Amino acid sequence: PFGFGNAAAQGWQRPPLTDPTRPTPSPTTAKPTLPPALAGTDVPYRPPGYFNYDPFDGYYGPEAWAKWWPGCGTGVTQFDQSGVGVATSIGDGRQSPIHLSNQGMNVQCEATHEIRTRAAEFSICDDEAGLFTITPSRLRLDFTAQKQNPEANLPDGFGDMTAKYLEVAYPALHTIEDEDGKWRRYDAEYTILHDFERREKATLISVLIDATGNRNERFQDLLDEWSKVDTCRTPKNDKDFREQIERVDDQRQLRRATTTSENNGPKGARGRELACAFNIYHRTLMPSTYYYAYQGSMPEPPCTYKDYLPGTSEWRVINKPMKISPSQLQQLKSLIENGPCKDNDYAQETGVWRARPVQESDERPYWQCKREDFPLDCERDGG
Repeated sequence: PFGFGNAAAQGWQRPPLTDPTRPTPSPTTAKPTLPPALAGTDVPYRPPGYFNYDPFDGYYGPEAWAKWWPGCGTGVTQFDQSGVGVATSIGDGRQSPIHLSNQGMNVQCEATHEIRTRAAEFSICDDEAGLFTITPSRLRLDFTAQKQNPEANLPDGFGDMTAKYLEVAYPALHTIEDEDGKWRRYDAEYTILHDFERREKATLISVLIDATGNRNERFQDLLDEWSKVDTCRTPKNDKDFREQIERVDDQRQLRRATTTSENNGPKGARGRELACAFNIYHRTLMPSTYYYAYQGSMPEPPCTYKDYLPGTSEWRVINKPMKISPSQLQQLKSLIENGPCKDNDYAQETGVWRARPVQESDERPYWQCKREDFPLDCERDGG
């Protein structure tokens, strides 16, 4: 099931955990610091910042996220010191993910050109260009070069935006209506976050992943790098990772400012440079330039990016899925389930859920840009 609201209320049965050996909470007398919405309840202790995707968990599952992180709420409520709710809206509370349907569009596509991308100087072999990490629910790559990061130029007045990181999640976050009218949740989803700082928005380009294809060599390059990761990234150590990214960028910029433009590298260095160049927007990873579009939230707590208002994240979900092989999907799953996060406290009680239930989308602008809306750049003026 895709998930609509309270799962238990719809009569769903809790399936068994995928791995009975997954760690369960150790006995502890520690008490969590509760938000006002949970004051007075007997909430089991979990480490600070913990959450899971279990729709039956009323304390830490998706139904409870907004109680810990107001940005995850559809109508964000603030509380006074006595715990009394004050219905003060912050942003518009639009949440992600949603269903993507050819029938549900309520706004016309006004885009005038395709999503234009620039691979920049990102090298998959350069430890200082990107930081590969694994969380209890995601494979993640942060781009650390800043001024040399990949970029995307979106229509609708966005212009150039710098890619900050990409994530791979399974199963797919969004559900989509196939050509035969059936709803489908794909095997995984590949999402690139861009920071639109001028308007204080996170803009996400997302590609659904279909694991019924042949081996995808570029996707395998990413899996190979994630296979080298030996530390679990969690809310507890996330600050350390972010500080590492900032240090690497500072050092990189200093070196670029103090070195000459002469190429005195060893013989063969140029060949290695070309072999290591990696385009995160390559057509085998982003197979179409047409997309579904809507405004929502970040898909995990705190459901906001930086200090931007909740519900203001711009999503562009490519209308054609990326193809990978079944064995690559199994490797992806194993990296998350059995990798460095397997025995981590933040991975306990994960179960079979790693995607937020689909959120309501009836009253928000939602559109699809298709072939008839604009030509490809290569077709303009005779290519």
